Amino acid sequence: MGFLDRLFGGNRARAEEAYQAGVFSLQRDEPSHAWACFSRAAQLGLPEAHYQLGNMRLSGQGLPVDFSEAARWFTLAAENGIAEAQHNLAMLYQQGKGVAQDDAKAAEWCLKAAEQGSTRSAYELSILYRRGAGVREDKVEADKWYRFSTDPR
Repeated sequence: MGFLDRLFGGNRARAEEAYQAGVFSLQRDEPSHAWACFSRAAQLGLPEAHYQLGNMRLSGQGLPVDFSEAARWFTLAAENGIAEAQHNLAMLYQQGKGVAQDDAKAAEWCLKAAEQGSTRSAYELSILYRRGAGVREDKVEADKWYRFSTDPR
């Protein structure tokens, strides 16, 4: 067992190593190898790998576009606090791609991502509040989230 395995308890270090190999493979335009690496990291429980797998299915990197598979991977990452996954999952719910269209779930995931600093989610949340889609119509909340989306400080 190597130093990092002892330091991080084995699986975490192996997952990080597989994840980094996946990132490097994407940079080299080797999506099949990236998929294999991210899959290994996901099997070892790394939420960031779930997010990457979702992105690959959403964009069709190395595999055909599959919105329901993207939603499945984003859900795993979103439930583990990955803001980018929360945002992407919210957009899938808002558009009804790969999941049943559901503005309430879109708002729920936008809120979680916005509370972590996602300005894109804050902007989408402002629109949902302005329209009263999935949340009660509330111009004050809409303005609050719009202001946050333009200046998150």
